[in-house]
Amino acid sequence: MYRRFLRNHRIIYREETDGAFLFDPRDGNLKYMNRIGKEIFLLLSDDSELNRLVEALRKRYPEASEKQIQTDVETFLEQLLENGFVFTGPMRTDPCLICVTAIRCGLFFCT
Repeated sequence: MYRRFLRNHRIIYREETDGAFLFDPRDGNLKYMNRIGKEIFLLLSDDSELNRLVEALRKRYPEASEKQIQTDVETFLEQLLENGFVFTGPMRTDPCLICVTAIRCGLFFCT
């Protein structure tokens, strides 16, 4: 899975003690994430490639196998993607989809 996962900034995030809610005001979609799901969601940034997320969780949970963490993260991210809570973008080293340059031009797809 060589995609970069980014938070959908239209989503409303509400943190709870043992997890968090995600709400899409456009369609009323509301989902609850447990504590681990919340951790994964908060790790999403410009550098949210799968291997970076797995490595961050391996450091937090050394008792879990890397394979299990990777499987769980992939499954969770696919669920977020299907529900519109995240979207995917090109890898940081990929050229911009609009201007086809390797620089960050500041357009939507470059950021």
